[in-house]
Order: sequence, then C-alpha cells, then structure tokens
Amino acid sequence: MEKLTSTAVLAISLVALVMLTGAALAGPVPDGFEGIPWGANRDEVTKTMSERGYSHVKPEPNEPLQFHGKDVIVPGKLFFYFRYNSFYKVEAYYYDESPQPEPARQFFQKLFKAHLDKYFMPKLHDVNSRKDDCYRCQGNTILESARWETVDAKSDRYTIGISLGEYTGMGRKKGYFVHLTYEADSLLERLKKTGY
Repeated sequence: MEKLTSTAVLAISLVALVMLTGAALAGPVPDGFEGIPWGANRDEVTKTMSERGYSHVKPEPNEPLQFHGKDVIVPGKLFFYFRYNSFYKVEAYYYDESPQPEPARQFFQKLFKAHLDKYFMPKLHDVNSRKDDCYRCQGNTILESARWETVDAKSDRYTIGISLGEYTGMGRKKGYFVHLTYEADSLLERLKKTGY
C-alpha cells in the first residue's frame, strides 16, 4: 500500500509539473489588431477601420487592404493581409520627414513600452544599425528593433515586431519610420493547410 501511495504521489507530481510548465509557456497574446479579430474578412476589416477614421485606399487585386490615417491610434499607413479572406497579419508604418530621428524614436519607445508592459521582454531586442532586408525597402536602415513571439493556451503562436528606421531610397527625401507588425502564425499555417 505504501509503495502504491508513493507511486501515486509521484504520478500526481509529474502531472502537476506538466500542467504548470504548460501554463508558464502560455501568456498574453494579441487577439487581433485594434479590435479586429484574427480571421475577420475583408468587409469586416474595411467597416471597422472606416468607423475608426481611417481612409481606405483601393488595392490592386491580390494586394493587402490599405488604409491611411492621421489623428488616429496608429497614424500612417496600415496594410491588412488575408488568406482565403481571413485576416492573419497587419503592418503599420509611421513616417516622419523630420531631419532628426527624435519624433520617430519617441513613437517607437512609446510602442516598445506598451508592448513590454503587456507581453514582457521581447525575444529579440536589437539596437545595432543594419540595412533593411526587405526588397521594397532598399536604402532603409534599421536603427532599433524588437520582436515578441507569444503562445496562447492552445499553443497558437503569434509574432509582434517593432522597428525604428531611417529611409533614404525609393525617391523619397531622408526621414524616419516606425514599422509595427502583428501576425497570427498558427492561423496562417492552418489556412495554408486547409485552404479555407
């Protein structure tokens, strides 16, 4: 009987350890972007963004939905990406044509602190300057960047990225930008597999 009890205690301890480890891995995750849930369709995103004061820019076929906004929560350009009419990613760009980086740096730091408060330490925080590897961003230099990789209780993965950069290419005068990305990685994988 004593041997059974110690075996039972060991089994219960192992189950508790596994449950606590799983709970520790799960944390706060983005439930979409600015009140738009992951998986929303194009019409839902367009309606919500219009209600929030963003101007809708008509995209080319198969291009992301694009919105512009001033005096809104995230000023600048926003791009919503869809797969099979399901929202899985958003990119927001804030541009500042000031010759000094301080306004863009202050905006970056505000976003960084808000994400740090909600999602804790980023997986990556890089303060070394480097050329932007985006094919559309030739001539840009990333001055600082951060990336969070979060997991919810169902093991769905999400990535959040913020970067501060300087642009000089593509026919634009020198200025600074902040780039924010939210992506529902697991949702995109499911959409690719199922095709819905």
